[in-house]
Amino acid sequence: MEKKRRNIILEIFICTTIVTAVLIGYLTSAGNNGIFEIRDLEGERSELAAFSFEGTAGDDVHQIHYRWENGELTRKTYPCNKQTISNLIDANRKSVNPLKKYFHTELSLTQSRQETLLQTAPAEGSKLEPLQSWADVPPEIMEDYFERYRYRENPYGNDAFRVRGTKAETVSFFINLTYMKEALSWSGNRSFATPLGYSRAFTGLTLSGGPYYYLLWEEKGNEDYSDFSENNICYKGAGLDFLTADTENAVYGILSTNHNVTGEVFLLRFPKENMAVHNLTYSSKDMPYSKAVYGGAETIAEFDVNEESSILALTPCGEDMLLLARTEGGALYLELYDSEGTLIDRENTGIEGILHWDDAEFEGLRRKDSAILGIRVGTKEALENDETMRYEKNSDKYLITQEGLLRLDGTAHTKYADYKDGKTLLIDAVQENETLAMRYTYRDKRTQLSFTIKEEETEQTLYRGILETDFSEDFNKELAQINISKLADTLVEQKPPMQDFTFTVGEYSRNVNGRILPLDDVSASDRTLYNWQYYSVEEYGNHLY
Repeated sequence: MEKKRRNIILEIFICTTIVTAVLIGYLTSAGNNGIFEIRDLEGERSELAAFSFEGTAGDDVHQIHYRWENGELTRKTYPCNKQTISNLIDANRKSVNPLKKYFHTELSLTQSRQETLLQTAPAEGSKLEPLQSWADVPPEIMEDYFERYRYRENPYGNDAFRVRGTKAETVSFFINLTYMKEALSWSGNRSFATPLGYSRAFTGLTLSGGPYYYLLWEEKGNEDYSDFSENNICYKGAGLDFLTADTENAVYGILSTNHNVTGEVFLLRFPKENMAVHNLTYSSKDMPYSKAVYGGAETIAEFDVNEESSILALTPCGEDMLLLARTEGGALYLELYDSEGTLIDRENTGIEGILHWDDAEFEGLRRKDSAILGIRVGTKEALENDETMRYEKNSDKYLITQEGLLRLDGTAHTKYADYKDGKTLLIDAVQENETLAMRYTYRDKRTQLSFTIKEEETEQTLYRGILETDFSEDFNKELAQINISKLADTLVEQKPPMQDFTFTVGEYSRNVNGRILPLDDVSASDRTLYNWQYYSVEEYGNHLY
C-alpha cells in the first residue's frame, strides 16, 4: 500500500497557528492577571516623580515589592508572606545579608531601650506615722494588693508575720530608669538585654490627700524572708506612666498625667555618660521607700498639670529636638523643644475634649534631620446615655524641622504623607466598588492606592493618580470557579455571625495597603506604614501602697 505523502508546509503552518493562538491567549490572560501600574487622573506625572517611595502588596503567599523612583515604577514578586518581605526590605535598608532576615536565624539587630519604674516616697515635710502591727493597716489595702499581685498568700492578720513600715499624708514620685542594649532576633523575639547604666530622679510631682501606706512584712523567726510593695505608683483610682525619648547622648523623660492630677512635672534629661554603672536601688532590707537620686538627671523644663492640662506623649525628632503632646485648657497642643528645654514652636491642633486617661500615639515618618508626625488621641463627646465613650481623633500631620512646625492641612486620616519643596504627597487606599460577593466574604477591598499632590500654600491639587491592580479581578475569577449548580444556602445564610468573625486573613485577601516608606534617609526605626511611639496607661485600684 502506498504511503500518503506528508504536506510539510501545511503541518508547519498549522503548528505555527496553534502556537501563536496559545501565545496570544497566554499573553491576554497574563495581561489580565498582571495589572500593576500607575494611571494618571489629573495633572502631570512629573509632580509625582519629585517624590520616591517603596511599598509592598499582595496576600499571605505572594508579595510584590514595588519602588517608585525617578518617575519609574518597578516591581519584584516574591513567594513569601508579609513578614518575610518586610524582613527582606529591612535587611536591604541596613545593608545586611538578606538571608539572615529571610530565615530568621541570627541575632543581628542590637538596639537601645529604656526600662522605667515609678516609685513614691513620703514628701519632704510630710507627716509620718510608723506601722507597728496589722491593726495599723486597713484590711482593704492588703486585700486589694494581693488581689492584683497574688504571688504569695495574703499575710494580713497572720500571727506568723510581723508588719512594719510608714503611713504618710503626702508623697513624691521618683523614676528609676535603666538604659540597656538589647539584642533582637530577626523574627522580632526579644533575646537578651545588657544594662549600661542606671539613673533615679524626682519627677516633680507631689500629691497630698493621704494616707498612703508603705508596708514591709517579715516572717517571724525567718530573717531571710521579707516582702514589701516596691512599685508604689497608684493613687485614688488612676495610673501614671513615664514617657521616654532616646537620643544619641541622652535619654529624655517626663511623667505622663493622662488623668486628673494637680501639681508640677519636670521634663528631665538623663545624660548617658553620667548614669551609674551599678544598680543603686535599695534592697528589701531597707525601708520600703527611698528618696535617693543618682545618675545625674537634669531638669530642663517644668509644667503645671491639672484637670484640663496634662502630659500625653513625648518623642524625639531629628538629632536634637523633642516633640511633646500636652493639653492646656482642654485643647491639644504640640510643642517642639530643643535639647536644652527651650521652646522652639507651638501649635494648637484644634482637638478638644481629650480623655486624660486614654492612650496617645505619634504616627508618620522620621528622618535624620526632620519628621512628619501627627498625634492620635482619644476624645470624649457627651452622649444622652453615655458620657464616657471614646472617640479616636487624628490631628493633621506636621513637618518638623529645626525652624519649627508646619501644619500639613488635610492629612489627619491619610495613611502616608510626605512633603518636599512646598508640596505635599498624600497616599491612601482606595476601596473597590462593593459587589455582593465581596460584601459577604470578608475580603479586603483595598486593592488600589490613590496619589494626590497639592501645593501646601494655595491648597491647589497639582496631581491625582491611582496605582491600579487586578487583585479584585483575580479574586472574582476564583469565585467564578464555584459550581453554582450545587445546592447551597444563600450568601446571607452562609455569612457567619459577627461574634465569630476573626481577623485572620485568608490567602486570597490581596491588598496594596501594606508598608510604604520613602527611599531617602528615613531612620531605621520606621518599620511600618503607621510609625508611632505607643504609650499605655494602666488603670489601678483605689489605694496607693
